[in-house]
Amino acid sequence: MNKLFLFLFGIFLFISCRKEKIKTNVEKVDSLEVYLKIANDIDENLDVRKKNNQLALNIVSQEKNDSLNRFYYFEIANRFYNNGDIEGFKKISLKLIENSKLSNDSIDLAKSYTFLGDYYGYQFVSDSAYLFYFKAEKIYSSLKDYPKTAKTLINKAVFQTNEKDYVGSEKSIFKALKFLKTNDKKLTYQSYNLLGIIYNELSEYNKSIEYHNRALKVLQFDVSKENLELSIASINNIGLVYQNKKEYKKSMFYFQKALSEKNILKSSPFSQAAIESNLGYSKLKLNNLNELPNLFTKSLKTFEELNSITGIINCKLYLTEYYTFKKDTAKAFSFANSSYQLAKSNNLPKDILLSLKQLSIVNPKKIAAYSEEYIKISDSLQLAERKMRNKMARIEFETEELTVEKKNLLIQQRNTIFIALSVLFLLSVGFLIRFQLLKNKALLHKQEQQKANEEVYQLLLNQQNKIESVRQVEKKRIAQE
Repeated sequence: MNKLFLFLFGIFLFISCRKEKIKTNVEKVDSLEVYLKIANDIDENLDVRKKNNQLALNIVSQEKNDSLNRFYYFEIANRFYNNGDIEGFKKISLKLIENSKLSNDSIDLAKSYTFLGDYYGYQFVSDSAYLFYFKAEKIYSSLKDYPKTAKTLINKAVFQTNEKDYVGSEKSIFKALKFLKTNDKKLTYQSYNLLGIIYNELSEYNKSIEYHNRALKVLQFDVSKENLELSIASINNIGLVYQNKKEYKKSMFYFQKALSEKNILKSSPFSQAAIESNLGYSKLKLNNLNELPNLFTKSLKTFEELNSITGIINCKLYLTEYYTFKKDTAKAFSFANSSYQLAKSNNLPKDILLSLKQLSIVNPKKIAAYSEEYIKISDSLQLAERKMRNKMARIEFETEELTVEKKNLLIQQRNTIFIALSVLFLLSVGFLIRFQLLKNKALLHKQEQQKANEEVYQLLLNQQNKIESVRQVEKKRIAQE
C-alpha cells in the first residue's frame, strides 16, 4: 500500500513539475513577444524600445541553442539595428554565426553572414562587408536558394560600385539576374537601377538611360508608395545622366517631373532637396537664374537639418559656381572654402578634390598650392581604390582557393580511407586463404595419418591371421600324432 502511494505521489509530482515547466515556458514566450513588439514600435520612446529589446535578449540568452532560439536572436538583432545600436547588432550577429556553426545550420549561418555584412556596410568597411556577403552567397548558392543568392550578389555589387570596381559590379549584377525570377520585382529593379548608375559612371550614357528606363518599367504596374518613391529616384537618376551629357534642358524635364510628385516627396525631404539642387544646377548651366540661388539655399537648409554632410558640400559647391558666375568672388570663395573644410574634417577625399577644383578657380593666386594638394590626394585616392579592388578580388580568389583545397583534402582523405580499407580487405582475404590452406593441409595430414594407421592395423591383422593359421596347423598335426 505504501509503495503504491509513493508511486502515485511520484507520478503526481512529475506531472505537476511538467505542468509548471510548460507554464513557465509559455510565460517566457508571451513575455518575449511583448518585449519584441514594444522594441519594434517606432511610436515608442527610444530608451523604452532599447530596454525592452535587452529584456528580450536576457530571456533568449538563457535558452538552449535551437532553431527557435536563433529565430528570436535574429529578431533581437533586427531591433538593435533599427534602434541605432549598431554594436549590439554586431554582437548578436557574431553569436548567431557561432550558434549556427555549432548546430550545423547552413541557412541560419548564411543569414548571419548577411547580417555581419550589413554591419560592415553601415560602417563603410567595404572589404569586410564584401567578404561576408561573398560567404553568404556561396552558402545560398550551394543550397539552391536563388533569390537569396541574387540578393547577396546585388549587395556585393553595391560595394564594388562604391569602390569603383565597375566591371566586377556589372559581372555580379548580371550573375544575380540569372538567378532572379520574373516575379521578383524589387531585386530586378535594384539590379537595373544599379546598372544604370554604373554605366553613367563609365560615361556610357545611352546604356545608362536604357537600364534606368528598364527599372522604371518594372515598377509601372504597382503604384504603391514604396514603388512611387523608387520611380522618383529613377527619374532623378535619368536627369543626372542627361546632366552629365550636358543636355541640360532634358535633365530639367526629368527633375521637374520628379518634383511633380509632391505628395510622395512631402515625406522624403532629403529626396526633394537633392532633386531641387540638381534642378538648380541644370538651370545654372543654362544661365536660367530666375529661381537661383533660392533652390540651392533651400536645399542647403534641408541638408543641414538632416545633417547630410555630402548634401551640404554639394549645395555649397553649386553656390560657389553660382557666385563665380555672378562674379561675387568673396561669396564664391567663402562657400568653396567652407565645403573644403567640411570635406577635410569628415575625411571625404572625393569631395575634397571637388572643393580644391573650385578653390583654384575662385582664388587663382593659390592655384599652385591647390593643384599640388589636388594631385597628391588624387594619387592616394586612386591607389586606395586600386588596393580595395585588388583586395575584393583577392577575397574571392582566396576563398575559392580555400574551397578547392578543402575539396581536395576531402578527396585525399576519402582516397586514403579507400586505400586503407582496400589494404585491410586484401590482408583479410590473404589471411583467410592462408588459414584455409593450413586447415586443408592439416586435414590432409590427418587423412594420411589415418590411412597409415589403417595400413598398420591391416598388417597386424594379417600377421595375426597367419599366426592363427600356423597355430591351427600345429594343433592339427599334434592331434594326428
